[in-house]
Amino acid sequence: MGHAVRVNGEPSSVIGVMPEGFRFPDNDEVWIPLRRNRLEPRDTAATTLLVYGRIRR
Repeated sequence: MGHAVRVNGEPSSVIGVMPEGFRFPDNDEVWIPLRRNRLEPRDTAATTLLVYGRIRR
């Protein structure tokens, strides 16, 4: 964790590693932050967004 990697050519940091066999919500292998297109702020190509959360107690 904390290592720099490139995802789709963009620098990213590893902030966590899930245990082997972890599947939520699908068989995704990597999660990356959602970023808005700064050049086209009104770009509507992506019409669906699923959000999952966990409340800490």
